[in-house]
Amino acid sequence: MEPKAAYELIPGELWQKTLATMIRFFPGLVAESYCKDYGDAPALALETVFDQGIEELENLLVRSRSLIVIDWNANREIHSAIRDLRDRVG
Repeated sequence: MEPKAAYELIPGELWQKTLATMIRFFPGLVAESYCKDYGDAPALALETVFDQGIEELENLLVRSRSLIVIDWNANREIHSAIRDLRDRVG
C-alpha cells in the first residue's frame, strides 16, 4: 500500500494523537512527557511511570481497530463516500 493511501485510511487526527502519545514516552523530551527525567519513577515500581501512556495507546487502538482489521475494500468505499460528502458540504 502506498503511504498516501495509508494516510487516507486513518484520519489525520488519529495519526496526530498517536505521534503525540509516542513522543510523550521519551523522558523530558517535551513538557508533556510522562516523566520529566529518568529518575522520575517510584523506586519499586519503575514501570508505573508509563501507565497513563499505555492507557492512551489502548484508547487509540480501540479508536483505530475498525480501520485496521475490517474488510479493506468496504473500508475504502465507505471512507471515500464520507470524504466526497464532506467535500460537497464543506
